[in-house]
Amino acid sequence: MDTPVNSSLKITLIVAIILLGGCASIYSVSDKIPGLDRLINHFSKAEVGPVQTQEGEIVQGTETGIVLVEQQEQSPKASLPEEATIPVKSTAPTVQKPIEVSTPKAETPILLADLYGKVTLLANAEKISPEGVIVRLKRADGTVINSEASATVHDMDMIDKTYTPGNMVINKGDTLNFVNKDEIQHNVFSSTGENAFDLGTFGSGLQRAVKLNEDGIVKVYCNIHPNMAAYVAVDEDGISQVINSQDGEFEFTNLPDGEYILSLWSIRGQQSQTITIANNKDLSLNINFDTSAYQTPERVNKFGEQYENKRKATREFF
Repeated sequence: MDTPVNSSLKITLIVAIILLGGCASIYSVSDKIPGLDRLINHFSKAEVGPVQTQEGEIVQGTETGIVLVEQQEQSPKASLPEEATIPVKSTAPTVQKPIEVSTPKAETPILLADLYGKVTLLANAEKISPEGVIVRLKRADGTVINSEASATVHDMDMIDKTYTPGNMVINKGDTLNFVNKDEIQHNVFSSTGENAFDLGTFGSGLQRAVKLNEDGIVKVYCNIHPNMAAYVAVDEDGISQVINSQDGEFEFTNLPDGEYILSLWSIRGQQSQTITIANNKDLSLNINFDTSAYQTPERVNKFGEQYENKRKATREFF
């Protein structure tokens, strides 16, 4: 049942939408109410932090109502019964039992193997650079092979209107910190499913972080500069690697026997295949990744509209 406060809030929002354009699209309304798009993306599990200086000082006005705080469950304190019984020490002589010495059982060593591979990226029968291709590996039965346990903070700089590095691999629950090293403003956002986030606009020398809590490839853009893009692989139960060389080589080490799903992702396309590691033998693969069907998409801003409308890209702060 709605409370009077909730009812008043709903009426206020409805009136605001009607006054701002009646049946206008959700993007139009978002433009007229800066920050409304963050409320619309309430389904996201990403956690956005405050704007900070490079020295870590929080910028006033961004520190409240933005950071999601994890609630830790506290175990209830043990309580004594109202009438506690005090145990009585026995006066009977204690018989000392002989100490039993057990020989520890020898553990059977787990034999592991390595996976080596080379990706050839193709476009219309011609080879193109495979740099930036993200290689992802998961167990077919869902067994976790990601051994990283502690959360980590990764910096992604913005220099010369470019995200650096442009492609990155992190673990679920890691934090991605965007640092503006340009002399201009940037507006960092992603519309990728439950990892969607909006860092708003912040200027030179400032930084803002987001914690990504869902597995998958996250596409990051700037709402001011249409050519800025970065792609982040968030791993939950698998492992990923970014190809950073022209030869297209990648390597995964210390893998137990079993079936795996090997996936390749690029802005140009994606493909997967099942591989098997058996008898603890290393496996070497040569993979042709054909992206001939790729067509350059028309990139839109966070309101789903073309970047020609500069007013929407520059008006919002934080």
